[in-house]
Amino acid sequence: MRRETKERIKARWYRFCQGVKEVAPAVAVGGVIGAAVTGYIGAIDNSIKINRLNKRVDRHSELIYQHADACNAWADQCDQDRQRIEELERRQALLMEQSLKEIAGK
Repeated sequence: MRRETKERIKARWYRFCQGVKEVAPAVAVGGVIGAAVTGYIGAIDNSIKINRLNKRVDRHSELIYQHADACNAWADQCDQDRQRIEELERRQALLMEQSLKEIAGK
């Protein structure tokens, strides 16, 4: 490379560095402010999404508890029916035994 070319490159590099030094504080301040604003907006958006999800989870929990209560009531009803069936079977067996005794006794 020629000496003139090297000096032109150095001069351009020096001007570039000076331009960056002039603009750097404004870019840094703008970047910090932009990051703060973007973070704040992101936090608000996340808060809205979290609230929606909490409402959805609460609704699902409510439905699950309602179904659990209905299932427990159905299980209780089935137990009562089973006990009634057993009682009727026992009565039927007793009546059958009594009728067989009467038939055998005659």
